[in-house]
Amino acid sequence: MAARKDTNKKYANLHMNPIVPNKDVNGEYYPESVKKYKRSYEATLSHISIREKEREKLLSKIVKYETSTRSRFHVLLHKSDKDENDHVELNYRIQGVEELYNKLYLCERELRDLDRFKTAVYPQEIVDQILKGENQ
Repeated sequence: MAARKDTNKKYANLHMNPIVPNKDVNGEYYPESVKKYKRSYEATLSHISIREKEREKLLSKIVKYETSTRSRFHVLLHKSDKDENDHVELNYRIQGVEELYNKLYLCERELRDLDRFKTAVYPQEIVDQILKGENQ
């Protein structure tokens, strides 16, 4: 009987190895190596910043739809005598809000993944060295 292949394997990110800048004989990091990792670290921070701004925008949209008394969603939700067209439109508006919540979940998940990536790839002592090289 043939061995059964495990089809429930999770995706593993094999690119989360810590960076190791090259050192010279004196134990100092090469400036080119530090610059390279500094650029990649700044790119990671920039990506995190972009995702945080995207999350803030999504949250503000959701709050605006759900709490603003002038929004069509809020008006239809609290309307007591809805006709068929109002029900159809309210359903459409609810789907729009749910899509925003789904986007928010994906954005927060990506933020958590990026934070884990930053922690795994850029050890604190190397980040301190990179920042120290920036101050010189």
